Parts: sequence; C-alpha cells; structure tokens
Amino acid sequence: MAKSVEKIVLKNFKAFRGEQVINFKNKNMLIYGNNGAGKSSIFWALYTFLQSSIKKPTSIDKYFKVFDVADNSTHQSLRNVFEAADENSFIELTVNDNGTIINYKIPSIPPAVALPEVPIEAAIEIPVDTNIKLLNTTSDFINYKLLSGFYSHSHKYDVNLWSVFEKDIFPFITDNVTEQTFLEKIIEHTDDIERYASGYGLREGWRKYQYTDWLEAFNIEIDNMLGTIQQNANDFIKEHFYNNKDVLQVELIFDKRFKYDLVEQRIWKDENRHIRASQLQIKLVVKQYDIAKAAWIPLHRVQSFLNEAQLTRIAMGIRIGALRTRLQTTEFKLLVLDDMLISLDLSNRMEVVKIILNHDNKKSLKFFDSYQKIILTHDKGFYNILKNYTNPNEWEYCRLTKDENGNEAPKLAIDKTHIEKASKFFADGEYDAVGNELRKEVELTIKKYLNKALNTESEKFTELSKMIKSAYEKYTENERRLFEKIFVDNDLPIEVIQKMDEDFEHDEHLNGVQIGKLKSLKKSLHKYLYKQYEVKEIKNKLFDEVRVILDRIMNPASHSSGESMYEKELEDAIKKVQELKDCLEG
Repeated sequence: MAKSVEKIVLKNFKAFRGEQVINFKNKNMLIYGNNGAGKSSIFWALYTFLQSSIKKPTSIDKYFKVFDVADNSTHQSLRNVFEAADENSFIELTVNDNGTIINYKIPSIPPAVALPEVPIEAAIEIPVDTNIKLLNTTSDFINYKLLSGFYSHSHKYDVNLWSVFEKDIFPFITDNVTEQTFLEKIIEHTDDIERYASGYGLREGWRKYQYTDWLEAFNIEIDNMLGTIQQNANDFIKEHFYNNKDVLQVELIFDKRFKYDLVEQRIWKDENRHIRASQLQIKLVVKQYDIAKAAWIPLHRVQSFLNEAQLTRIAMGIRIGALRTRLQTTEFKLLVLDDMLISLDLSNRMEVVKIILNHDNKKSLKFFDSYQKIILTHDKGFYNILKNYTNPNEWEYCRLTKDENGNEAPKLAIDKTHIEKASKFFADGEYDAVGNELRKEVELTIKKYLNKALNTESEKFTELSKMIKSAYEKYTENERRLFEKIFVDNDLPIEVIQKMDEDFEHDEHLNGVQIGKLKSLKKSLHKYLYKQYEVKEIKNKLFDEVRVILDRIMNPASHSSGESMYEKELEDAIKKVQELKDCLEG
C-alpha cells in the first residue's frame, strides 16, 4: 500500500484506559474478541477520527470531555469514565504516505486546557488536512446496527431509509469538483427558506413560487442520486448474490420530500432532528421476480416478507451500491467491518466474505482490492476461517480480551501462527508442545490448499494422512494443468508449433506474430522443463518427509506417548513444515 494507516493510538477512549497502540503495519487487520472486549471502541475510534476532518473543533472536543451528569455539553463524551479528570484523552492516527510518516491527533488541544467555548456559528474553522479528509470521503464503516437500520422497523410501516442515508451514505458521497459532500449540499440547500429582512418567511408571491420550484428541482437531484445508487445496488445484488439471475430488486422512492413548510422549521438544528426523521422519507421497496408470471412483484413492507439473510443481502447491496457512486480514484481508503454478518449462518457469511476479499478475482469486485480492510468479530469460528484463508503477508491477526467483571482495559495480543508458536516452544524447550503446533500447521496448510474455493462443506473432519495424500495428488495434477495452460491451450496450429525444432525465425512462411509467439513458447518450454527437473525430486521428497514427521514427531507428541524428542529432529521438522507451507502457498 503506497499510502495507508500504519497505526492508531487510543488513550482513555471508550473501553480503553491508558494508551493502547494498535499497529496495522500498513496491512489489513482481523481482530477477534468477545462481546465487551473493545472491538466497537476500535470501530468508533476510527470513525470518530475520520469524521473530525469535516467538523469544527468544538464538535470534536465534546467527545473527550470529562462526563458530568449535570452538564449537558458532556453527555456525548466518549472518554473512559473510570479515568481521573486530570488524565488526558485522545486518538492519534499515523499515516504512512509513501514512506513518509505523518501523525494526526484529536483533540489537537486537550479539553482540560482548551480555550473557552464560543458558539458554533462563531467558531473559527481550522484548515483540514487533505489526507484525513480524503480518507473520510473514501472509507466506509459497516456494522450490524447500521445494516439493521435498513429493516428494523415495525411490520405496520414501510421501511424509511432517510436516517440511514443522512448518517451513513450522503456524508460520504463527494463532488469531485467542489469536494463538497452530498449531505453538505443538502444542508446548504435546505438550511432555511428565503426570508424578509424582518426574519419572517415569504408569503404568497412569485418569489415564494420561484423558491418552491427551485426546491423541487433539488428534490429531483436527490432522486437522480438515489437512482444511481439503486442501479448500482441491483447490478451488484444480481451478479454477486444470485449468479446473474432475476430474483430480487430494490427500489428507492423519495416520496416525502423537502417542502417549503418543512424547510421553514429550520430542520437542521440539532433539536429538530426528529422532524427530519419523521417528515422525510426514502422508502425501500423490494421487487421479487415471479417466474410463472414473468413479472416483478413489489413488496412494500419488506421486513414482513423476507428472511434476515435476504434482508442483509439487500442492505449490503445498497451500501455497496452507494460505495460505487463515491470517489474511486484513490487507493487510500479503509473498509471497517464490525460483526456486520452476525445474523447470517456460516455459508451466507462466507458468501459475503468472498465478495469483500474478491476471492475469485472478479473484475467487477476489483475496487475492493484497494481498500485497507479492518474486520472485527466476536465469532471465534468465523475468525479462524478468515485467518486460515487470508495471506499473513497482507494481514495482521489480533485477539482482544477483557475481564467482564472488572474495569481493566482490554488487552490486545498479536495472534501467532502455529509455526511461530512451535518455534517459540522449541526455543523454550517445551518439546511436546512443538509437535502439537506443527501438526496443526500442517493440517491448516493442507486444508487451505485443498479448499481454495472457501467452501464451508470442506471444513468437515478428514484424517491428516489422507489430507496429505490428497494435497500431493492435487499438486501433481496442478503441475500437469500448468503444462497444458502454457503449451496446449494456445491458438497456434500444430503445423506452426512443429516448426519450433527448425530455424523458424528465418522461415518466410511465418509472419511476425507467429514468430514472436513461437519464441515465447520455446522460452516458456525451456523454463518449465528446467523448473520440473529442479523441483521434482525436492517436492516429492518434501511430501515424503512430512509424512515421516507426522509419524515420528507429530503423532507421539500429540498423544503424549513419552517417546523421546530430539532437538535436531524438531528443528528439522520446523524447517520442513515451513517448506511445505511455502510450497503450497507460493
């Protein structure tokens, strides 16, 4: 990653006390922790930090004030409540910009020593760093609560997505020319009506009619934005959830719009938030395809007719549809996911994970590849599957723990691989434990190799000796397929290929393209043959040696047979398991 988040430091923020460094090392990160262990604190720390780039200092400082039940200005504080009032609280973000390290911190001035507050309208706006504002514009944050906002409504009513769009979608859609967010544009256009000098609103007359027409033109602009998101969502849902079949479609209807009387109430003041939520509506309608009638059937109260897996797919489709309308030209962006798939069974979760990771390398999902991903989960099984089927060169793996009965801060620990644990046990002289960890590493490496399609059915138990045999057969078969891919699957006729043994470069019956392809083919053939002679004996021997290790070291250690463990054997075993890992993952 040319530009990425290197680490974040939290001090006395939400669940964390003291300073907690979370080092991403410019990679993706997967974090496991039980409920209450601090995962959401990390989620909201990142979200709060990026949102600070579009807020005034007074709107940022309120999150770090010491809570006082008698002081309403402290009631939005996210500061850890168990820390003393004289202790500082902050979030610090470190960005690696092509090797240049830049640190950013909020609040820039600790609230304890900040200058007296002034009304927000009179606050001086400090320059916003373009790095953080860009990151805020291009990043996305999704958790279960945000997804449930799409369908957690009473069965009596239609689903109204206005609040979801206002909070989680419109603030992140940016005009590439003005750099103004779509929410900023909405507020600017609907902050208040045109008024007389006395402050009273316009009464009947051409100025009011002109303003009303202008307001409706802006409503149409919102309609157009929703139409783009709707189209992106439907394309995504059809291709990636239903294999390009017509099953479900979404429709976003802006049916409660901005009107003169509504805007006159100054609805963007904090105390009028409830008016916006009730008087504005983006109605969600889902259409289900009826094969027998060859027609789309609209479902207005979708939460009454669809199951949670279908509703989550719809919510994901709209979120990703909105994501596709946003700035995509930069590779500096975060995708932060906090237990967003908690309501789905394992097979449905893996379906979404394969999309987010672009596991099948689809062109239409390439935009996901450039995100720095941070995934948080409380599901240990899900965490292990994700850990097992991602590349440790691109990912960091951590575990969060916290005593639910105490006030101590969560503890974050790097989750070592089995082979790293084996090396540590070897260094400490705990030889029985070395065998156990090596066995787990071999089992995991081979299972990952055999299940590259990420099928949950492949998670069933199979004897390790049979898995090693299957891996060897698959590896051999893949080598044959590689030969076919290079030398058989080409568009040259056999009579042209036969000229490879001749002086084809001077053959007047061949054109330049054919000569070029023959030269490339000959070079690939030599390279392939050299490689096969070089590695054949090594690879065959490696699989045989792993089988011996399984019998000699792994099994006795796993079953505590008491057989003597020798240092040299263990040291060689660690090396061989690493070679197997490199062989199958390379």
